[in-house]
Amino acid sequence: MVELKEIDLDKNSVKFADHTEVSFGQFYDTFVGFWNNRIAGETISPFDMERFMKRGSSKNLKQFIDGKKSEGYMEAMLGKKVDAGFMRWVLIIVVCAIIGVVAWFIMTKMGLL
Repeated sequence: MVELKEIDLDKNSVKFADHTEVSFGQFYDTFVGFWNNRIAGETISPFDMERFMKRGSSKNLKQFIDGKKSEGYMEAMLGKKVDAGFMRWVLIIVVCAIIGVVAWFIMTKMGLL
């Protein structure tokens, strides 16, 4: 395996440590060809489900689908922020709880409870 030496953005070329030079298109084709038919480098799409069903059990397919669902949920939650209205209600509840605890503490010290 030859290491990358330099990426020249002006010439749109990639240079390797053994002094060979290829264009970005050739590099991309070689890179994609290397990862072809490998699960780690392949984009899984709905028509790949048939392949999983032929080669594996239903448990493997279920685990795969569950993993994809959780991955999609995590991607969806990354960009979301807490709503301002929800934060306002949380703050009101916290303040009311603190006031209630202080009131209960004062009443127990005065002997009212």
